[in-house]
Amino acid sequence: MLEKLKHRVDKVLGWFLIILMAVNVLNVLWQVFTRFILRDPSSFTEELARYLLIWVGLLGASYAAGQKMHLAIDIILKSLEGKTRVLVELCIQLFIFLFALFVMVIGGFRLVSITLKLNQISAALQIQLGYVYLVLPLSGLLIMFYAFLSFMERNCILRQKSRLGIKPALLRVANKEIKDGTPAHFDSSRELCVSFIHRCSHFFQHRHLDYCDNAAEHRSGSSIDHGCPADGYRFGQFCPSGHTLLHSIRSAYE
Repeated sequence: MLEKLKHRVDKVLGWFLIILMAVNVLNVLWQVFTRFILRDPSSFTEELARYLLIWVGLLGASYAAGQKMHLAIDIILKSLEGKTRVLVELCIQLFIFLFALFVMVIGGFRLVSITLKLNQISAALQIQLGYVYLVLPLSGLLIMFYAFLSFMERNCILRQKSRLGIKPALLRVANKEIKDGTPAHFDSSRELCVSFIHRCSHFFQHRHLDYCDNAAEHRSGSSIDHGCPADGYRFGQFCPSGHTLLHSIRSAYE
C-alpha cells in the first residue's frame, strides 16, 4: 500500500518538476527574444524565473530525498553491519523527519502566514509572496513522507532480523563460498539452510546459469552452458516469484 502511494507521489512530483522546468526554459527564452530581437525587454520574466527556480530547487530536494540521491557521508555507516547498521539508519531517518517537521513545515507555515498578513506583493507579477513561500512547508511535508517510508522499511528489516536472528558472519561465509568456490562448513542444518537461501538469491540476481536435468554434468564440475537441452529450463521462469522472495531475504540480512 505504501509502496504504491510512494510510486504515485514520485510520478506526480516528477512530472510537476518537469513542467516547472519547461515553463522556466520558455520564460527565459522569451526574455532573450524580447531583449535582443524586439529591443523591448519583458518586465516579468526575470522575477518569474527566480520564483520558478525556488520551487524547482525545494521540490527537487524533496524528490531527491525520496530517491535517496542526496550526498551523504557513509564511511561510518558502511563499516557497520547487522542490527547496528539498521538502528543507525533508523536514527538518520528520524532526524530527517524532525528537521523537516520543525524547520520546513512549522517554520515554513509561520513564514507564509506572516507574509500573507503583511500583504507583501511582488514588484513585477503583483502576486502575494506568501504563495511563493508556500513551497517551503510543501517540500517539508514531502520529505517527511519519504523519511517515514524509509523509517518503516528499515523498522521492518530490523524486526525480521530480530525474529530470525541470522548472524552477518554466516552470510560472509556463504559469500566466500560463492566468490571463491570453496566449500563452507556449517555447524547446523539451520546454517546450511541460510547458506542455501543466500546462494539461491545470488543465482536469481545474476540469472546467468541454466538449470539442466543433466546431473552428471553438474556433478563433474564443468560449466553449464547457456544452451541447455530441450528438457532444461531456467529456474527463474519456473518460479518467477522466487527471485523477488530470495532477493528480499538476502538484502534484509546483508
